[in-house]
Amino acid sequence: MIALLASLLLSAASPSSLSERIAQAEPRHGAFTQVKTLSDLEVSITTSGVFYADREKGFVWQTLKPFSQTYVITGKGLFSLQGAALEPIAAEGFPAAALIRRFLDGDISPLEHYFTAAYTPGDDDAWSLALAPKTDEVKAFVSAVSITGRGAAPESVRVTYANTDTLRISLTPAAEVPASLHPVLTLLCE
Repeated sequence: MIALLASLLLSAASPSSLSERIAQAEPRHGAFTQVKTLSDLEVSITTSGVFYADREKGFVWQTLKPFSQTYVITGKGLFSLQGAALEPIAAEGFPAAALIRRFLDGDISPLEHYFTAAYTPGDDDAWSLALAPKTDEVKAFVSAVSITGRGAAPESVRVTYANTDTLRISLTPAAEVPASLHPVLTLLCE
């Protein structure tokens, strides 16, 4: 779920203007590849899929390979796509869901409460945002988050967990909404 949160950092000019940028953001969609490395087992697990983020409709994270799973976050809660229906999921199992919904509304106060953010502009419109946990609650789970991007789009996310496992996510914007998302977006409009 941290991957979902990170991909919502749609345009990280600086933490202070992030709220305004999210509140004015156009819908975003594209593909992702994520690699989770389990340090104790020295094994990596790669998944890939597509995403969609829109303040009005919500956020969709759809894994396509090696298995199919779709999560949806709207103002009504967290859901999993089961067949042709969205089934509610208890938010306690996905603590980042509430944070993501608040980000979609332009509220970055959870980011400021749980993380210290360090923004670094780079050459050719590149940027990076490093997040260090502030609270013991977050430190018990995550030791660092690093997000890089160019222009208004994040390109990569790296999460280092407290147990030294890592999650690397590559985000690639798409010109068109991926076809596999059309049925989900139709459900969100009902």
